[in-house]
Amino acid sequence: MTSMYISSFYHVLIDKTMALAGISDWQPRRYQIDGNKFPASHFSNQEWRMDDHIPGGNFTVQGIMVYSFNNVRLLCPESVKEQYSNMLHFVPWDREYDKKRANELKNASARCQSFAQGGITRLSEI
Repeated sequence: MTSMYISSFYHVLIDKTMALAGISDWQPRRYQIDGNKFPASHFSNQEWRMDDHIPGGNFTVQGIMVYSFNNVRLLCPESVKEQYSNMLHFVPWDREYDKKRANELKNASARCQSFAQGGITRLSEI
């Protein structure tokens, strides 16, 4: 029983530490994407709320920064936030619940885009 509480506490502790350190940012924001480095087709799904009216081949999307450390970033649509939040909760003695939530997060994270060495600029808070 203690291991279940510790494992849940561990996830919450990591989440809070990452937020305080500025590694993760779960606030919806607009980001400008360099269209020369990342094609707009990567963001064609409506949940990105893409706006491509910026001169020079750049475009903007709306999302949340799940991870940002040095030059490595993981930008996700807002819909991933719900699945991630579900991972911070648990039901004692129910491993199927944990497996189901992990699969939901895995499927949701497939919609995320990773960036290395630039190509993304935070514009504003929504």
